[in-house]
Amino acid sequence: MKIDILDTQLCGLDSLAQARPRISQVLRQIIPSQAAMLEVAVNEAVNNAFRHGSIGRASLKMRVINGRLLVMRVRDDGPGFDVSRILARLEKHDCFSVAAHATNPLPESGRGLFLMQAIADKVRFNQQGNEILLAKKLY
Repeated sequence: MKIDILDTQLCGLDSLAQARPRISQVLRQIIPSQAAMLEVAVNEAVNNAFRHGSIGRASLKMRVINGRLLVMRVRDDGPGFDVSRILARLEKHDCFSVAAHATNPLPESGRGLFLMQAIADKVRFNQQGNEILLAKKLY
């Protein structure tokens, strides 16, 4: 059973600022222990859509599936990005090694994706690279 809990169109940072209290409220109701971190992941996904999409708009949808999985989907109308190239670059980087970070810091572009991967249980992209799905198990 799928339960849609949020479906909103965001047009720029002002609309994201207006939507943040509702996003926060929904996440606190569904998964209170991890709501703050999930807000960071959603914020990163939406900001990436604004930054890299073609017209500064994004859609955000949240749903709960079978009472066990929270799915957050962010999509923009832009051309997308080369998902495999970016993910391969992130996989090569050991973000947890202080020595590796000192000699090879993670570039600014890609940090949001790293955060989303660290926070969500699953992160998936569509083939075009203009839609991200973040999934979090509800325990």
